[in-house]
Amino acid sequence: MDTSGRNRKGGVVEANHLKTMGAALMARVAVALIALLAVSACRPNQDNFRSSMDFAIDRSIKAYTSLPHEVKLRQDGMHDYIFSDQSGCSWAFVVNADQTIVSWHYVSDRKLCVRGLNWGGR
Repeated sequence: MDTSGRNRKGGVVEANHLKTMGAALMARVAVALIALLAVSACRPNQDNFRSSMDFAIDRSIKAYTSLPHEVKLRQDGMHDYIFSDQSGCSWAFVVNADQTIVSWHYVSDRKLCVRGLNWGGR
């Protein structure tokens, strides 16, 4: 078929064939757009880490299933419950006298702290 819409014998290509080609192109464009939106909607893994830490605030440290590798008394009377993972990330939950997590902070370099799938690096 040439660009004029005619086949080699000089006849006009049926309109249905052109509609089918147009529909296939639109379907490909739609799939590409959906994939682009899905990728852009994914949060960076460091954001996932911060969100999971923020989620722990106002909860009891007793509900946290992992054991801290260190507990330090702070000058304000609260405690830092320090945790780490196999990637080298370390963080601390700040815990009050009622054993409620009131905040958290990084102990290690924050770039080491990620959560979720790590496709394409950190």
